[in-house]
Amino acid sequence: MTENEWWTATDSVALADWLFFDARAADRKLRLFCVACCRWTEGKVSADVFRELLRIIEKFADGEVTEAELDAASRPADEIEAARFDNLVWSEQVQSDRVITSAAFTPAQSEAFFGLGWRERSWYGDGQPYPVSVVYSARAPFGHEKALLEPNVIRLFHDIFGPLPFRDVVADPAWLTSDVLALTRDIYEERAFDRMPILADALQDAGCDSADILDHCRAEGWEHVRGCWVIDLLLGRPWREPQ
Repeated sequence: MTENEWWTATDSVALADWLFFDARAADRKLRLFCVACCRWTEGKVSADVFRELLRIIEKFADGEVTEAELDAASRPADEIEAARFDNLVWSEQVQSDRVITSAAFTPAQSEAFFGLGWRERSWYGDGQPYPVSVVYSARAPFGHEKALLEPNVIRLFHDIFGPLPFRDVVADPAWLTSDVLALTRDIYEERAFDRMPILADALQDAGCDSADILDHCRAEGWEHVRGCWVIDLLLGRPWREPQ
């Protein structure tokens, strides 16, 4: 994939597949993308266990809970899902639940279902890795509005990964003043993304001249989420798995 193809993409499933298998995007980034997709339908879920599972998935992404703890939180939701399959229950509400259980899929579960090889395409057969499953599930509750949602799914990928899969954007340590770092952490922890233009001003005051960074912070009408590539860059969080 080229950078131009990345920015002009119209198929979010293809992007999810490429990021997982080929670009080897960081699991944390992909989980936070999945969480952002889940937030769109969180209000439609059938039970609180799914909302709690979503909270745990986000904590798992940031290393605050273990895979075993995520697996334990998944079990009540999985039991509800299994009962529905037995009775062939299918609805918009069920799809809203499914997007969250799809986001909870872990390497250990992958080994159990598909064999070894978390990032090896051949192990999946006809199955899909969790980011691809989440994209499919996230679009399903919207029915005929899927085409309207698709650009928003792609914009989430652009917000979380930006240009980083194709070229390095470096944060000069001189820009990382105490004010910039405090504001960056607050934006992340509080989900205060309305402060992104303020962050751009603080960065510019500190000497930042990166158009990539400043333009992203100041983009109008943009949905920023946890995992936003600029916030992660300033906090030193990698976009891909260690090589």
